[in-house]
Amino acid sequence: MKSKRLLVLAAALSLSAFSTFADHGDNWWSQRTRYDRDVDKYSANELTLDLFGSYNRDFRKFDDLFDHTWRHGEFGGGVGMNYFFTKYLGTGVDTFFQRRGRLLSNVTGNLILRGPIGNSGFAPYVFGGAGWRDSEGPDELTADGGVGIEYRPNAHMGIFTDIRYVWTDKTADEGLIRMGLRFGLK
Repeated sequence: MKSKRLLVLAAALSLSAFSTFADHGDNWWSQRTRYDRDVDKYSANELTLDLFGSYNRDFRKFDDLFDHTWRHGEFGGGVGMNYFFTKYLGTGVDTFFQRRGRLLSNVTGNLILRGPIGNSGFAPYVFGGAGWRDSEGPDELTADGGVGIEYRPNAHMGIFTDIRYVWTDKTADEGLIRMGLRFGLK
């Protein structure tokens, strides 16, 4: 039952994100997906949509993050939105689901600092923030911090991966890996 609801939600989000296709003619998709080396790929006043897969693992303490037993985690997915005030500084909000939770049971807001590397399309970033979790256990506040990298062939679409450590106030801390697509909505 959860899978059906999640599929409907993902389809609705995808349709809303791409509803502008019809207004831009046949050439719109090819313009958004082709490599463009001469265009600045990151800018100020940028709004993006993230669709991602995730993998997370509970840890008793921070040092366990470097343990070799990451194979006992959980896969999931999620959605997020980011807004960059400047080329280098922005905010983001995301939510993810996993086997034991619902999509809106993990909501996190982050401050993001990115550093585009010239016009290569690569932009490493660091982020940190706070959130709230309503899972099968107790409701709790969370804090997170992490690093990631994004690659964009043009200003409209990119791929990203990041890793974060999530501190929780009532349950075990977590490590979270995200990999996904980032779509420019501006």
